[in-house]
Amino acid sequence: MASFGWRRRPRQDAEPAAIRDFWAWWLQEGIRLVARGRDAGGTDYAGQLSRHVSRISPGLAWELGPGTVSEHQLVIFPGSRDYAPVARRVLKAAPAPSPQWEYADVRQPSDVFEDLTLGIGGQEFDGAAFRVGLMLHRYSADIAVYHPHLKDLPPNERMDPVLIMLDHAIGQRDVSAWIGVVEPVLHELPNGVPLAMLRVVVAQLRAAAFDVGGQPRWHDLHGTAADGLPVAARVQVPLVPAFWPDYDLHVVVSLPYQVHLAAGTDAALLQDAGLPDPAGLPAQDPGAPQDSGLADGAGLSDGPGLPDAGALAALQAMEGRLCGQLLGEGRLVATETSGGRRALHFYVDSTSPAAWDLEAAAVEWKYGRVGFGTELDPAWASVSHLRIK
Repeated sequence: MASFGWRRRPRQDAEPAAIRDFWAWWLQEGIRLVARGRDAGGTDYAGQLSRHVSRISPGLAWELGPGTVSEHQLVIFPGSRDYAPVARRVLKAAPAPSPQWEYADVRQPSDVFEDLTLGIGGQEFDGAAFRVGLMLHRYSADIAVYHPHLKDLPPNERMDPVLIMLDHAIGQRDVSAWIGVVEPVLHELPNGVPLAMLRVVVAQLRAAAFDVGGQPRWHDLHGTAADGLPVAARVQVPLVPAFWPDYDLHVVVSLPYQVHLAAGTDAALLQDAGLPDPAGLPAQDPGAPQDSGLADGAGLSDGPGLPDAGALAALQAMEGRLCGQLLGEGRLVATETSGGRRALHFYVDSTSPAAWDLEAAAVEWKYGRVGFGTELDPAWASVSHLRIK
């Protein structure tokens, strides 16, 4: 059936031409400029590099550091989460690594973090002096961070050294993925651990969230909606954009379904009701999320408004079909089911045709009018109510 819904036209944070121009300048002039400047001990190159990066987007910043496979690394990273998609697109357009240079879109953890010293606000913040207090959750950690020189900064500047050194301790991507609340504190933490020890915590959180194949695990959530009907949700962990920063467009596909048949109804009655026979449906597409804990509709027929076996089979088949349209340009991150509708939450690359491909596939749903909507949401705020801490 035809679809309906709301849309907001994606804005372009960075023109592809600006990214191409930057890398052309970098290869023709930038590499030599930086090499001459660093060899001479000067910083004249910094202003020119900053100007060229800002022409891509004012929300980007840059750092130079040692490489992992090359001698040097140029990091063009987002100043805030909203600009992470732009940074990822800059990285995708970067030249291939050479013996001299490699590239990244997030600050990297330092192998010698405890030897680092950051000068800011007239104070020196050495990495070894930071201490952290932890509040661990299932898939994240809230932290309090102490350094003896924090008290010497104005209150509105105390977060700056904390966030910069946190990025260099565990890497900007892991900060975004696993660290929740960050609070600078002015009192010593008797049970605090060195900031670099957060790498052990992050490794444990990552191992709990990802399966042995490196894919996010899925969890089932159950609750009650404001209208009193049961709600069943299915969410990936971690439900954050850190590992998929260019998937910045939120796409919701809302599928209506019929629920008046009991599970186990025979095929003839299912067909009479307009629902397919589950045995005759195609197998779920391998691109659809796995390891959800749902088997044969378990947990989804415990109350009014949730799908029975026939409706569930049809929904799973459509879910698999939609996931198969993404072709590496998006992913399904959550579903919500209640009151005769299932909302599928996708995040896709706003510069790709993925949203249109999803809409074209969704109109083939035969069991009611499909709702469809898109909104630019690089922080994945629209699914924050489903996030498991």
